[in-house]
Amino acid sequence: MEDYSVDSCVLSKYFRELQQEKKKLENKLEHLRMRKNDIESKLDTVSQKNLMLVQKNDNMARTVNVAKLRVQETLIQVDNLQKKNDEIQNVVSQVKEAIISEEQRSEKLQQSYLENFDNIANAFRNASHYYTETSLNQEKASWKSLVDQKENIVCNKKELNEIVFSKLDDMKINFEEPMNEEESPKSVWELYLEKKDAVRSTFELHIERKKSILDKLTEEVKTKLKNIQDLEA
Repeated sequence: MEDYSVDSCVLSKYFRELQQEKKKLENKLEHLRMRKNDIESKLDTVSQKNLMLVQKNDNMARTVNVAKLRVQETLIQVDNLQKKNDEIQNVVSQVKEAIISEEQRSEKLQQSYLENFDNIANAFRNASHYYTETSLNQEKASWKSLVDQKENIVCNKKELNEIVFSKLDDMKINFEEPMNEEESPKSVWELYLEKKDAVRSTFELHIERKKSILDKLTEEVKTKLKNIQDLEA
């Protein structure tokens, strides 16, 4: 009986120790499960953040690619605009040079006409002193012919001005015709058309100056012709 009692006590004690150890292990297991759940939760959070960052990175990469394409397109447009601007500047320079050259030529021509008319006037004022009646008539006829030539030049200049205005109107009609949508971006002439009023104003001012000069020459011709008629009277 005593042996049985001792064994029972030992077994009971051992069983209690096992229960305690089991409880410790269960507590440890529960703690590990809680840690596992916490780690899995954090892993899900990190995975979601990583997915968001990947998507954000993809969006940024697409945005950067689009920006690069737009920059390239902008650079191409800037290059084209610079070329067109250079062409326009070249045309404007040529027009300015032509206007200056024409003004200089007109001034020389006007001065030559005035000198000729002054010579005509002086010759007729002094004609009675050194011309006989016959030679005077011949001289007057010669000067009349010269005056007629000058009048013809004046008329031709007026006709030339009318032709220039007509050509400008034709150019305006041709330039203002609509272009097909498939055609290239604005051409030099289309850019010219945006400033056609300023260009036309410059041409009209230049031509008005020429008309004023021609009107003065016409008056001079009429005056000299009247002087000839007075001498004949």
